[in-house]
Amino acid sequence: EELPLPPSGDPRFLQLATQLLYGSESVPLRENRVAACQSISGTGALRLAADFLAAFIPPSTAVYFSTPTWPNHPSVFRAAGLPNIVEYRYWSASKVDLDFEAMKADLSAAPVGSIVVLHLCSHNPTGADLTRAEWMELADVVARQKLFPL
Repeated sequence: EELPLPPSGDPRFLQLATQLLYGSESVPLRENRVAACQSISGTGALRLAADFLAAFIPPSTAVYFSTPTWPNHPSVFRAAGLPNIVEYRYWSASKVDLDFEAMKADLSAAPVGSIVVLHLCSHNPTGADLTRAEWMELADVVARQKLFPL
């Protein structure tokens, strides 16, 4: 392995990661329309995404975070110049479980073009995951509202 790595990260890792995410035969990959970079952590990845997005979208764009979430995550977006932080309901303390209907309702009411930060698995800090069927429903909400998922 050659060191140092380029600023974007390990090229082989990035190639394999994008193939995993998009499918090795996906049109965007074949047309070279996918960009990727490697980060040192989840918060580091959010900072890279926040800085990138802040360069191209209005500062008033809403950025949705689950409640609860890590307290440093909204701060990352504020520091990047995106101060419009909004919470969507995720965890129900009374049910001691994910409240998918509340989550769906909140994101269905999000303004078109809002950013929504999602935890793909093992939601931190609750550990509660969406089912495959719930992810499919959520994908419909994201598409309908033209949300930008992270």
